[in-house]
Amino acid sequence: MNSRLLIITFIIAYGFAELNQPEFICPKWKKDSALNARILDTLKGIKTFRANFEQTSFSGSSLEVDIGNGIIFGKKPKSVKLEYSVPEPVTFTIVEENAVSINRESGESEYFKIEDSDMSRLPVSLIIDGKLGESLIYVGSCENFFGYVSKFDKISGDKTEYSLTVVIGKNFDSVKGVKFEDFGGVVNMFLFKNFLANIELSDSFFEIPKK
Repeated sequence: MNSRLLIITFIIAYGFAELNQPEFICPKWKKDSALNARILDTLKGIKTFRANFEQTSFSGSSLEVDIGNGIIFGKKPKSVKLEYSVPEPVTFTIVEENAVSINRESGESEYFKIEDSDMSRLPVSLIIDGKLGESLIYVGSCENFFGYVSKFDKISGDKTEYSLTVVIGKNFDSVKGVKFEDFGGVVNMFLFKNFLANIELSDSFFEIPKK
């Protein structure tokens, strides 16, 4: 998969929800304002983070499943760096609307723009946005084997545009996973290991090299 296709898949990977995804399953979505408040407080309290990630994106229009893994870094309000190992050794850096992909083997780079509408569709926007209560509608929460889960919908008029789901660790000190579902068919999931919140990350770490 080339780097341009990879970032498109990362942002708007078309899919369907038949893949096994127990981390995000709730037996029943229930509005629990106290639990959701604790989840939101956890997300709002994360100013920076680092984690190993596994990404799964898949398409209802084909049988292909895209798998990726690597290390992700984030800093509020809108800085993200993904250092992919699989499928390619490519690093994506996004700062506000500016983005670049750099192949760490060949040195090849590609610059492009990220629209606000695309940024909101990144699953990690759950962590770096911090404005879920303002931009999304709370659907419900539950506790499962992996942690505490909350789901939020983006409503446009009388239509649900997409959903974002987050799994918080049992101690409310880490994020276990985030999931994007587009009602046109998109599913894009990130599972995190070794999640570290509020580590030292300078603005220069996310600096996009000049062309």
